[in-house]
Order: sequence, then C-alpha cells, then structure tokens
Amino acid sequence: MTALHEIENQTRAYADARRELAERIEHCTQEVREVKRRHYRKLKAAADKVGQLRAVLHHEIARSSECFDKPRTRLFHGVRVGLTKGKGRLHYDDDARVVQLIERKLPDQFEVLVKTTQKPIKNALAGLSADDLSRIGVTVEDAGDEVVIKDAKSDIEKFVDAFMNDDDIADVTGEEAA
Repeated sequence: MTALHEIENQTRAYADARRELAERIEHCTQEVREVKRRHYRKLKAAADKVGQLRAVLHHEIARSSECFDKPRTRLFHGVRVGLTKGKGRLHYDDDARVVQLIERKLPDQFEVLVKTTQKPIKNALAGLSADDLSRIGVTVEDAGDEVVIKDAKSDIEKFVDAFMNDDDIADVTGEEAA
C-alpha cells in the first residue's frame, strides 16, 4: 500500500506542476492577445494596402504582357514580376468513367494511367482471431500493459499538451524541447 501512496503523492506533485505551467501559459496567451489587439488596426491597414497594391500591380502586368516576351520575368526591388506558363488543371466528373474510357481507347497505356491498389483493411483484420492473423502473417504488437498518465482534458490542458509537445519551442526559447 505504501507504493500506491507514493504514486498518489507523485501524481499530486505532477498535477500541481502542470497546473502552474497552465497558469503561466494562460498568462502569456493573454499578453499576446493584448499585443495583437493593440496593433490590430495598424496591421490590418498595412495588409489591406499590400493587397490593394498587389491588385494594381497584377492588373498592370496583365495589361503590359508585351514587356515580358523575353525575359518572361524580371526582378525589381527584390520582387520577381512577369508572366509564367500556367500548369493547367485536369478536371473530370467521374473517375470510373475516365477509367472505363482509358481501358477502351488507350488499352496499351492502362497500367500507366490507372492506379490499382490492393491493401489490407486494418479495422477488418482487427476482428480476426489470433490463429487467423497468424495464418496470414499478421502479428499484434504492443498489446501488453502500458503505463498511463492521462489527465482529464480541459481546453487549457489540451493547450499545455500541445505546448509541451511543440517541436518549435526551441525557436522561441533557444532551448531544446523536452
């Protein structure tokens, strides 16, 4: 029973530390919201101006396409402008109909143009007995006991988990993520 008591004490320390971290993160989040709120109008105005000037530039380039015969693009003030050949987009309404027409009209290219996939369905395999799985070469891994440390998730707890698992945390703190 003393081991269970020690686990309870360690769990309390862990929960308290997570609560403290959650409070600190919430405080930081509130500060970030305040900074965003203070600067929103200026940022929005600057973004609107960029959008308007881009639209004017786009119109002028389209109107003056003869300026971009050779070379097709030019670099002005760190911005590449000009014309490029569009990639185009393939469109069809019915996959099955296109496959049927390829098979009929381009039979020699069928295997190159049509992807046929055969793949086991894991959810269906999970319903098979261990004997059947063994017969078809499937093994079940990691089915033993695992240690569980799982908190009841509030929104802030979800944020804490995301924060703790954030690979980009090193970019902000200068330290490696735990």
